[in-house]
Amino acid sequence: MAGGLYGACMRRALLAAALAGLLYMGVFSLAGGYATPMVYAASVERALRDLRKLTSYSRKCFEPDVNESAEWLLGELRKMGVEAWVEAVNYTGKGVQYTSYNVLGELKGESGLLVLLTAHYDSISWKPPTGRAPGADDDGSGVVTVLEALRIMRALKLKHTLRVVFFTAEEIGLLGSRAYAKAHISEANVTVAHVQLDMIGYSHPLVVFAGLENKPLDDRTRELAERVAELIQEAGVEASWELAPYPLSDHYPLWASGVPAVCISERNVFQHPYFHTPRDTIENSIRVEVLEKSIMAVVNVAVKLTEASDCSIEAAKLVQWRGVVEAPAQADQDAAKLILRRLGGSSETTHVRTLVGGPIANPECEKWNELAGLRFVETEEGIRLEYPGGSVEFERSMWGREDYAVLAHVVHEGESILLVEGCTRYGTYAAALAFVSVEIHSRIAIVHWADSSGNGRVELGEVTVAPVGP
Repeated sequence: MAGGLYGACMRRALLAAALAGLLYMGVFSLAGGYATPMVYAASVERALRDLRKLTSYSRKCFEPDVNESAEWLLGELRKMGVEAWVEAVNYTGKGVQYTSYNVLGELKGESGLLVLLTAHYDSISWKPPTGRAPGADDDGSGVVTVLEALRIMRALKLKHTLRVVFFTAEEIGLLGSRAYAKAHISEANVTVAHVQLDMIGYSHPLVVFAGLENKPLDDRTRELAERVAELIQEAGVEASWELAPYPLSDHYPLWASGVPAVCISERNVFQHPYFHTPRDTIENSIRVEVLEKSIMAVVNVAVKLTEASDCSIEAAKLVQWRGVVEAPAQADQDAAKLILRRLGGSSETTHVRTLVGGPIANPECEKWNELAGLRFVETEEGIRLEYPGGSVEFERSMWGREDYAVLAHVVHEGESILLVEGCTRYGTYAAALAFVSVEIHSRIAIVHWADSSGNGRVELGEVTVAPVGP
């Protein structure tokens, strides 16, 4: 959030003019209309992991960390398989020339129209000016929310192209977004919406800022502000919209260029106790339940504005259910039947494909790996699964175990496919496993789980849809 000298100067300028007369898991239905919110795939744990990495950098625009964090963001986009690139932003400080970078990623739509979802990754500390600038809420919360929304939406079919931009140099005068607006002026007429996220992890309600208090607001921006506030409320977060007191974030240069543009922020942002200080850390500034609900709300906004829809039967069959099955089953196939009934699929075990486990699972699973043409490679951050035609990386179970399985197919002959052949490190029955997450990668899905001490519960805790390859 722009503040300090820049913000103060703008507030004084606007005041002078006046005196002269003048964002638990949430999900959204993938069926047409999006009338009903549904349980969906946002992971606040993953967002917090990203935020820990981001706040390990002190991202001041005149220090090397700002470009190191840009490199990390670019790498995250490319790991998702998203088209990604950087654009240089040049500026001067105390007579020295600096260059940092806007980081961009894009999911193509069909209409030729463009929706922007953005946040700024630079940070600042002016209380004291020499301190670190971890920027957990300002604007790490916006950055990790954009990343999480992108992970979810890359599996959807978009009517309008979604472009994400992580702006640099917001804190020293909106320089990154000004450079973007100038470089992309030819796209202004096809950009139907720009939603900036700036400080959404500390408190609710949220406010959607639009325009300026002392300027007329165009109809398209007013309609966008009203719509975004409605979509946030639809996701269960209190929100309203209002005119901005000054050009407080990176939506402003786009709005000044004729693009309908708004900024989602905390209503009490200027009372934030750690705003622009070295104490803007995860521990001080991020409330997990607030960030989680903000992510949910932003996903709803992005899905609706891009007019996204589900692109695969496989994904739809899995994402439309989440919950706990009390499974007195003594074997995997029995547990599979129970889950398949909840999914609306066949309860016949002939339609449930055997899955294969990882390298630390029972030795029997190694045979299935070979037969399926799968190879697991351990990496620093987790496991890389190599399969015919591609590969995908994923992490170990959130509970620290190395148990997981892979679905070679998700739908076969019109029936749902789920569950494993008991291939865990300890050979535990599936009925005694808590399923932590399912990631659907094209026609490959990865199931992360944790041993729940044989309590007879099969719990699907998180679903992330993520295609791999063409």
